[in-house]
Amino acid sequence: KESLFSTTLFKGVLGETSSSMVRLAIVQHASERKLVAQILHDNSPSSSSYHYCDLSSIAKDTITFLTLPPDDMTQVEEIISSCIDATHPAYISPEECQVLSPLEPSSVGKLICIGMNYVDHCTEQNFPIPKEPIIFNKFPSSIAGPGDPIPKDVTTEKLDFEVELGVVIGKTVPRFTEQGEDTMDYVGGYTVIHDVSARDWQLEKNGNQWLLGKTVDSYA
Repeated sequence: KESLFSTTLFKGVLGETSSSMVRLAIVQHASERKLVAQILHDNSPSSSSYHYCDLSSIAKDTITFLTLPPDDMTQVEEIISSCIDATHPAYISPEECQVLSPLEPSSVGKLICIGMNYVDHCTEQNFPIPKEPIIFNKFPSSIAGPGDPIPKDVTTEKLDFEVELGVVIGKTVPRFTEQGEDTMDYVGGYTVIHDVSARDWQLEKNGNQWLLGKTVDSYA
């Protein structure tokens, strides 16, 4: 559903518990790009009944949102808590806007991916289970919004797709940081990623380097 696939889930807005996490999205509304929070009407994660709450007066995009000081986060809480119906100036109906990618491509410094990270996928690809993670990347230009067309390039005969969990890093991680109790402090939130691949270019050409088969525009 659109409410699941077009938004990014971020923690720390209304507290640190999972029940207080907020879904953020970028929408095109009244000829402007706006950062919004998705307000579910029945508090169910799979709800199809919701509206948006405009947060663009506080943060212009998701990355700016992640660096807001505590006082601004208090304002976010107040706006979200009071934006309950169409009488609120921040209220946006889903019918009045177009949902875009929750992260601006220009704001993404690195899009790092883990390949062959579960056994079933290795088996279906006839790929040996790796002893160490396979790391590859996609370019920020690969990022597309929900509903955007994905080009079927004439150079590939093996276009494929997967659904992946995306982890959004919310602040700079010092080099050589070891895994520990504070690891999750660096996580800003989560999103769903459409991982599109040209399997022939990924696995059969270009010296078996994955890059060209993974980084075509609109492949994420």
